[in-house]
Amino acid sequence: MKDTLAKFRAKTKIADMVLGTLMLLTGGYLLYITKNLEAYMIVKILILFAVIPLGIIGFNKDNKILVSLASILLIYAYLIAKNNSLTLNIGASKPSSSMIGTTTIPKDTSAVGQIVNQNMENVLANAKPIFIAKCAICHGLDGKMKANGAKDLTLSNKTLEDRIKIISEGKNLMPGFQYQLSEGDIQALAIYTQMLKQ
Repeated sequence: MKDTLAKFRAKTKIADMVLGTLMLLTGGYLLYITKNLEAYMIVKILILFAVIPLGIIGFNKDNKILVSLASILLIYAYLIAKNNSLTLNIGASKPSSSMIGTTTIPKDTSAVGQIVNQNMENVLANAKPIFIAKCAICHGLDGKMKANGAKDLTLSNKTLEDRIKIISEGKNLMPGFQYQLSEGDIQALAIYTQMLKQ
């Protein structure tokens, strides 16, 4: 088994070096163009820089402990990236009053209108933490940051359907969130981005 692994490593050595170099260059470029680095991003980067030598040394010395540690750290870095959080909070947490902000909703005083207003307030309250976690890094908290090629959401004239499609499928550097967020969360997020125009 060790001989087979050694032969495989010898055959893929150049490809490993080329792919590794491309990943480092791509990561360096994305790091360079990102304006606001959050704590979870810095920790993720540090973990990845630790995993590379740990994995190389572990495989070269056939040290199972180092290989296992590198694997665990790599999985943790992936989970950090997936959840945009060091604590790996899955799903949106209940927003605090400071997170809800001052988004104003036109009030309808009829009984049906009051229910609609209350539901809209709930939609926006649930969408804001998702926006902060998934979108604010490029769009900014107010939707105007335009980092990494993001559009100014306060100037966008896209329909609700267009916004839902972009949030679901992604566009340019923006990833799609159809597999990370529920359909309801995507719709709420689209409505929230429309409210940024007010």
